[in-house]
Amino acid sequence: MREGQYPGGENLLAACERKRGRRTVLFISEKIPTYDRDAGSRTLDFYIQEFIKRGYIVKFIPNDLMGKEPYTHRLEQMGVEVFRGKRYQKTIINWIYTNYKLIDFVFLNYPCASMRYIDIFNRLGIPVMYYGVDLHYLRLQREYELTGNESIAEEARKFYEKEAYLIEHADVVYYPSQIEVEIVKKEFYREDVKQLMINIYDMDYISDAYDPGERDGIMFIGGYRHSPNADAVLWFSNKIFPRVYKELKICFYIAGADMSADISNIKAEGKD
Repeated sequence: MREGQYPGGENLLAACERKRGRRTVLFISEKIPTYDRDAGSRTLDFYIQEFIKRGYIVKFIPNDLMGKEPYTHRLEQMGVEVFRGKRYQKTIINWIYTNYKLIDFVFLNYPCASMRYIDIFNRLGIPVMYYGVDLHYLRLQREYELTGNESIAEEARKFYEKEAYLIEHADVVYYPSQIEVEIVKKEFYREDVKQLMINIYDMDYISDAYDPGERDGIMFIGGYRHSPNADAVLWFSNKIFPRVYKELKICFYIAGADMSADISNIKAEGKD
């Protein structure tokens, strides 16, 4: 029997994937990562690529089980098995129970998607890594403090419960910043939580030294479905930038996905 093969008729899925000697990581997130539209997706896409480079078999379950092009096709061309479409809407849980022995560990991302699956993996004894892209409850708490909206306060309480559960029941917990790590340690009493950087870039190239004197203007890049980004741009445009422009006569550039009419129609001298 050749290296990497299984006895005839045995371990068909593992044989199909040439799994012998390779580990499998299952990513689960809310949606297919749209890596060029928001930072959370770019981070997820980066780590998917890193696991592929290291020889892992990578599978991906979007919680909505929907494909989004061209992003789904790109993942599949990279070798990622993406679970999507109507055929999985009633069978994805059965697939996990049937094939769980092929999964070495799970990379969970975002509270709602993670809550749907974490108990299953705990029950099956599959190690779970939870990567909290954001402390959602804290962001909502701060929004409530600004708005006084009770529905936001209730949403913050629900996210607190979800994040507390995930932090307690995951085998490994990571957050992007050390500030978030310290908050989790204090708020949820989990001392082994660690920082996992959003992106790590290959700096093995020659680049010119950064010279601030050759740069001009201010730029904000963000995804505007994320309300803190929209609030920040509107606040800066209305409250701060007019004073900056009066003194410096520089431009303010606004870039990013899902820009609302409130932002795209901002009327201010120097705004581009």
